[in-house]
Amino acid sequence: MTTQNLIPKDKTLFGAFEPKDVLIWLDGPRTFTLLDQDGMLCLAHWLQEVGELWQYVVVPVNESILRELNNGDLSLRDALNQPRVYLVNVNADFAVEIVYLTSWEDLPQAALPTPGTMIRRDLELYFRITSDEKAAATGLTVNEQQILDYMKDGQGHTLNDITTIVVNATLRSSIGRVLASLREKGLIESGKLT
Repeated sequence: MTTQNLIPKDKTLFGAFEPKDVLIWLDGPRTFTLLDQDGMLCLAHWLQEVGELWQYVVVPVNESILRELNNGDLSLRDALNQPRVYLVNVNADFAVEIVYLTSWEDLPQAALPTPGTMIRRDLELYFRITSDEKAAATGLTVNEQQILDYMKDGQGHTLNDITTIVVNATLRSSIGRVLASLREKGLIESGKLT
């Protein structure tokens, strides 16, 4: 996936691109904090492979954002959605090849974490259907019915799970409101995964 509107920056902007605290490790650091050349705190998240390079989205953050992220009060996607957004391409030796300034809107959205994805699975909310009988007797919107049909297995599903089954872009953007409506009607319950 390509990104539009890239402005090349000095490749030393993030120093040696050395992780300070690794938050997610999977065959290498996928999400971590680091300091930029001015000593400011940043959050880096692996975005995609570009040829032989790994591409990270990097944003300036503060301790408050990191605290909310680690407490489950802020999703990974929301933490990355900052006014200044950089793309950093690193090679197999984790040396910076190029740095670009871009914008959130110009990032390849499909490569970003899905809405509601938390930094750790235990922080994600689950949603579970409470009553099939009550749902049958309640007037539901098409969107509410689609989500309830998916949840009829009685298992707990994360927002990430639910989002992946939704193909309608309009529903995808309003999924939080639909889930809140279902909760208000007493048709689903939610809680933190354990």
